[in-house]
Amino acid sequence: MSYKDCITNGIAEGNVTKNQADEQIKLFDEKVEEYLAKGMSQADAEKQAAKDSFDIFKFDAAEKKRRELLTLKAQQRILKHFKEYRNMNGEIDYGNAGIAVLSPDDYSPHITVENQVKVIKGQAHKILVDVLDTFKPGIGGYERNKATLNMLVREIVEPGSTKNKAAQEMAEAWKAASEFLRLEFNKYGGRIPSRKDWGLPQIHDTLAIRKTNKEDWITYTMDRLDATKMINEKTKLPFNEKTLRLALSDVYETIVNEGFNKVKPTQRTFGSNVASRYTDHRFLVFKNAQSWIEYQNRFGNNNAFQLLSDRAPNGADVWKHRRISFTGKSGGTIGSQISPRSSGPIGSDHE
Repeated sequence: MSYKDCITNGIAEGNVTKNQADEQIKLFDEKVEEYLAKGMSQADAEKQAAKDSFDIFKFDAAEKKRRELLTLKAQQRILKHFKEYRNMNGEIDYGNAGIAVLSPDDYSPHITVENQVKVIKGQAHKILVDVLDTFKPGIGGYERNKATLNMLVREIVEPGSTKNKAAQEMAEAWKAASEFLRLEFNKYGGRIPSRKDWGLPQIHDTLAIRKTNKEDWITYTMDRLDATKMINEKTKLPFNEKTLRLALSDVYETIVNEGFNKVKPTQRTFGSNVASRYTDHRFLVFKNAQSWIEYQNRFGNNNAFQLLSDRAPNGADVWKHRRISFTGKSGGTIGSQISPRSSGPIGSDHE
């Protein structure tokens, strides 16, 4: 029985959904094409493609289960908090209980997201203390040590290229802080893959990109990318010119529409899943520091200090993940388990 027949049977038996089956067949076909191009026979290519496709399917299923369990645990903690919370009058107060999950509250014994964000940011900034102190804006907002900042950018993207010890040490600090946050994010349900060659994230200027024709933006961007280092996280396959153009087309539409192109009619939230959101700024891999700088100058933000200080050391989503564990599909679950009359204090006579 062929792998595609197995998938078809899986749909009939209710073991896989139609969407899962379609993704598996597409992945299988791409894998077969890849192995045929490497000189394998049709039979061997299909055999290896089937194994790879099934392994990816199992990994994705396990990852989904992990996030669901983390979400369930987080929801149970929050539900317990809602049931136990009392306001200054000793009343049940679902409104303030909800606020107390995120912000400090004198009547809640729990650590809030806001406080934990500060903790995570503090830990990341501690790693980056020399970087932030060296490049923080001077009086009047002028840029300090701009030449060294440019060397730091080059050292992050192209390690060892500047031969400058200070830049090398600060680049290592940046990478250590970014890795710390990646691991924290993944610990609580995120899914950011490790990339040793990852340098800096990108900031996309929506207005600048909207003013540019899609094909012009794709061509300009492709000329500066190192496609050999870009892997499709869905298929685990490297991009070729055709698949990369399709991917960049989707990136363009997402940027100019600010994520609304991915909204489904029945969807209550929009944008990418929190679990995978931070793979977005790791997707584009530039050939070198100059290519990254050219892209940021034209379509992003060329203030490297702002990017270094604001973008990577951001503990907010880490602790939203830990406290709430969003999967992008679980909204409303807590609300369905507490009284619908939750807009204000509710005394025992209302229960």
